[in-house]
Amino acid sequence: MTANEFWQHIKKDAPSVASFVRRKKLFKLLRVVLINAVLILLAWFTVDQMNQPSLRMPTFIGVACICLFLTWTSKPKGLIFSKPYIGTIEKASVETLMKVGTGNGKYGMSPMTANFWVLTVRCDDGNVRRIELASRYASCYRVGDRIAVLPSIAYPFLLDIPDDRPAVCWWCGSINRPSERECLNCGRDHVN
Repeated sequence: MTANEFWQHIKKDAPSVASFVRRKKLFKLLRVVLINAVLILLAWFTVDQMNQPSLRMPTFIGVACICLFLTWTSKPKGLIFSKPYIGTIEKASVETLMKVGTGNGKYGMSPMTANFWVLTVRCDDGNVRRIELASRYASCYRVGDRIAVLPSIAYPFLLDIPDDRPAVCWWCGSINRPSERECLNCGRDHVN
């Protein structure tokens, strides 16, 4: 199965997943466009109120640079233009990574370490990608498994689920028995 065949399978057999992916991409694009539009309108209004024609061009160039910077840092390409991919897990290991926590400490948010189950995936097109999951998913994804990944969904989909392996719900991330057709936590169907 190729990535394109997988996406066609999702659109045909799981329209709720396909509509979720499209909706998430659309909201990301709209958020980037809205922020840029607000910045441009604010600059336009400010220059118009100042009645300084000599400041128009430098102000708009500055605002254009800020809009480009905000668009680049929001990484819309990663979500909007990304496509599903299929690959094989080459390496799976537990790594300790730093993340920002929301503690009630004296200084508010503080960095903390956490263990993640890190999958190194070789895609069918030859690229190598890295997926970080919570360490509780170590029993679900193993070296040699073929997985499919949609850009908007946090959990990879196992293409060939063995009968004895627990399944991960795409929607809520709960771990389910392989014999269950729908998630025990959120009640949504699994895509097979």
